[in-house]
Amino acid sequence: MTRSLTRRLLLSLSGAASAGLVADQLVDPSLAWAGELPKVPRRTLGKTGKKIPILLLGGGMGFDKRFDPRIAEAMRFGVDYIDAARVYAGGKCESGVAAYNRKAKARDKMWITSKSMDHSPTGFEANVAKSLKELETSYVDLYYL
Repeated sequence: MTRSLTRRLLLSLSGAASAGLVADQLVDPSLAWAGELPKVPRRTLGKTGKKIPILLLGGGMGFDKRFDPRIAEAMRFGVDYIDAARVYAGGKCESGVAAYNRKAKARDKMWITSKSMDHSPTGFEANVAKSLKELETSYVDLYYL
């Protein structure tokens, strides 16, 4: 059964589910107790052919460096677009995304973006390298200038 996902339904379902999560535990995706959850709709990004969700999880508030249940909850609803940046949360955003990926092994299922506030060629290259190191990945899906 597929249900239409409204903002109200998403907020009520994610709020109820988040209340039961313990931050130190990795959510087991094989749990079938919740049944099939509605997924956030996806749209094609320009001419890339890549379908991304119409909602993203912004990293401005930072993510837990051990394991952030908000990322796990977003992924359950199909929100696999994570917006990160070196300047978010005092530089702790990207390392929080890395911590989630270390435990969940979900990098290939995520669309991760990052950005640089330094627009000079040297600054751009340095920031990309630092972001990749903090994210513990060899690539980001989109990098904003």
